[in-house]
Amino acid sequence: MNGAGHVFAIRGGLAHLDHDVTLLPTGQWFDVSRHWDPSLGLDTSLTSGGRKEALALLRPEGWKDRRFGMARQATPGSPPTPTWFVDTAVDSGDVKASRDRKIGRLTGILDAIAASLSPAPRTAHSHSWRCRRSASAPEGSAAARKKLARRRSVGR
Repeated sequence: MNGAGHVFAIRGGLAHLDHDVTLLPTGQWFDVSRHWDPSLGLDTSLTSGGRKEALALLRPEGWKDRRFGMARQATPGSPPTPTWFVDTAVDSGDVKASRDRKIGRLTGILDAIAASLSPAPRTAHSHSWRCRRSASAPEGSAAARKKLARRRSVGR
């Protein structure tokens, strides 16, 4: 392990963090848990029927076939940042095949998100919450390790 990744455990909600995209887990039938409603810009007092209608407007195109994608931004309560959904439910049947399909969905959505992000201008705090790919310095390369060391020394 090269130590380049970060995991932050915080008390709070996604709406209070500076982030470029939101990625939310769902089930096969696009069943999004209610605790994600504030991140989706949905009114938490919606009735079950109203919530179902609001979620249907956010359901990514091609959901039935791909089971991942970006939310459609067609509602007054649209998410404040580009929001992506991925089906993380375990498929019935062969465990290995189910795992492979889930890995395929995760790979597909991460590739789609990376392709959708345009390079952001560098700011003093942009390294904290930005997701970038670098073709010139793949993770684990000597150049990437030097770049990471420079970032760490600047932050001290």
